[in-house]
Amino acid sequence: MAILGNYESLIRPEFNKNPEITANRYAIRCNTITQGMIFVIYLLNSLNIFIIDLRVTTICLISSLVVYLLGISVCLKFDISKPWMKYFIITWTVILITCVTTAFTYHAVIASVLPIIYTSMYSSSKLKKYTIIAVIISTIITVYGGYFIGICDANMVLLTASPFSNYVGSNNTFSLNYINDNLPLTLTLFYVFPRSILYTVLAFVCSKISKIITENTNYATEMRHLAERDQMTGAYTKSKYLSMIENVYKFEKSIGIIYWDINYLKQINDTLGHEYGDKLIFSIASIIRKFNNDNDKTYRIGGDEFVMVMRGATEKSVKDKIKKCNEAIKNAEPIGDIPLSASYGYAWGEGKDIDQVIHNADQMMYDNKRQHHEANN
Repeated sequence: MAILGNYESLIRPEFNKNPEITANRYAIRCNTITQGMIFVIYLLNSLNIFIIDLRVTTICLISSLVVYLLGISVCLKFDISKPWMKYFIITWTVILITCVTTAFTYHAVIASVLPIIYTSMYSSSKLKKYTIIAVIISTIITVYGGYFIGICDANMVLLTASPFSNYVGSNNTFSLNYINDNLPLTLTLFYVFPRSILYTVLAFVCSKISKIITENTNYATEMRHLAERDQMTGAYTKSKYLSMIENVYKFEKSIGIIYWDINYLKQINDTLGHEYGDKLIFSIASIIRKFNNDNDKTYRIGGDEFVMVMRGATEKSVKDKIKKCNEAIKNAEPIGDIPLSASYGYAWGEGKDIDQVIHNADQMMYDNKRQHHEANN
């Protein structure tokens, strides 16, 4: 059962933060689909829907199935996140495609470019060069193997390299009687060499396309990051906060909310200037953000208001977090003669009740703010 589970995870890949793992999984999935198509071709040929020599399709099915099973066994046995796995998967793909193109020759010649297309998912330039070499070797095997084993391309046998009119006689008869008498040279010059050039050009084009897509993706990610972040403090924006509440946080099993409202901001703005007021906001935001992790994120929801949302929170984790943050704020360097201070409120509960949790934390923060104001007047 464990093996079946691992196999299903390989052929039904999910996105992974490591792009090489994602690329490996999709290449494995494509190889599985390829093997499935070979079986379909064999089945249709057995039913006389296709007219390929059954011996050829049998050779293709058996050889490709052996290669596929050996390849998938290695992928199941070893960690596909290993750096060497991408070379193995590309090699496995090339061998699998070689089985197909050797049997079906010109019918499947386009399949030879699949490994080159796969490499566009990877960033490794060494892998791209390796793939080109592997595909050229595969082409040599395909051309010579297909000549004797597969559905031999008539052009490979008769060397038809001229217009159709050259083979039509005056009485409208078609004449082909020249057989390839220099097999090594002609197959290499007329088939292996031109295809190798095309594969090299295709690899270059795929590499450039991949680079452009990567750059556009990085740019889009950067723009999205800038749109989600408050430029002064680095905290997430209010729009991001509202979006996360609607699409993520309300589905959490448990959630924690901590509110802060900065004290003395107006006093600092009036006495020292807005430059120092901005410094106060930035200082407190930086302190709070230091306590973020994968589950906890800080948002700036107003000029001097911040909220931290804690996923999977408990009463203890929320109280521990607020204690650490407040101690760090209290011990921070003052702005002029005014110490850093922020009123706070917190609450926790189930994600489905997040509106109430937010209300409780917000109410506690305003009570704390009022008490602070009364104590200093």
